[in-house]
Amino acid sequence: MLTACNWYRLINLIKLRISYMLSKLTGGVFVWGYPPAMSFEIFGKCQLHCPECYLGSKNQSERGRMSFELFESVIHEHRHNLWVVNLYFQGEALLHPAFDKFFALMEKHNIYSVISTNGNFSDPEIAERLVRAGLKKLIVSVDGCSQKEYEKYRCGGALEKVLSFINHVKQAKQKHKQKYPVIVMQSLVMKHNEPSIEKFKNMASELKLKLRLKSVQINHPENIDFLPENPRYRRYNIKNEKAELMNPLHNHCWRLYRNPVITSEGDVLPCCFDKSLKYKMGNLYTQKFSEIWHSQAYYNFRKQVFTNRKNMDICNNCSEGTKHIYV
Repeated sequence: MLTACNWYRLINLIKLRISYMLSKLTGGVFVWGYPPAMSFEIFGKCQLHCPECYLGSKNQSERGRMSFELFESVIHEHRHNLWVVNLYFQGEALLHPAFDKFFALMEKHNIYSVISTNGNFSDPEIAERLVRAGLKKLIVSVDGCSQKEYEKYRCGGALEKVLSFINHVKQAKQKHKQKYPVIVMQSLVMKHNEPSIEKFKNMASELKLKLRLKSVQINHPENIDFLPENPRYRRYNIKNEKAELMNPLHNHCWRLYRNPVITSEGDVLPCCFDKSLKYKMGNLYTQKFSEIWHSQAYYNFRKQVFTNRKNMDICNNCSEGTKHIYV
């Protein structure tokens, strides 16, 4: 049975969806309502150096940590609209010294909380804090079945630490008699670990975890060799030694309406594919989210997407709308 708050969220979602469909049909820009999900990067650093991560590969300067007060102000303003909050973008959220305060606030407002982590933590207290704070979904990156396979992409990481972290979380759930967080083992399928897909399935089964196989995103042409051989596990076609997105890129995008990104510095981005922070719509340290959401900058960006999306550089790496099961 829906609570009064969830009825409000449902009405907001319906209004937003109608405005999106109208924009899709007409090519205009209509925005009624607010996003049902937001992604927050609460910590702008990472202890790993993954080749295809702008932050980890040091192609982009490290950012600071998000203040809890900023996060709280945004959640307070939009708690009646939000169904889901993702606490991840590029940095490693669990490096934030007060990460559990963020989860606890979402638990208070009955907002479904999700985090994606590299899992390179050996301290069992990290797992304890996750469980006690009420996190709902934990996505852990496990991109190899051996250390040699794992570290080829997760540079600086240790598979043993990741598996130990998963076990610590499972033990904390059992100790506190909690069914959350749901733990998802996420594996990027790449050329070097493609032969291990069955091993990934067996590992997830042994650990009693859900498995999500995900296609790797290529931001830098020199890393095209990470793409697997089987096109079933790619979001790209390979032409003339270049990766071209399978997605035909029609002039619309539901992701643009449903899930903006907020960096640790308070910048609002249109979506998670803006890895280089090129399209900053505004900053929450100087503006409210509602002002930014209805700003001229956001209008202009949406107009470009709904009229000529193929010319948007970040869209040319986007899996939104791709008819592909591993995205």
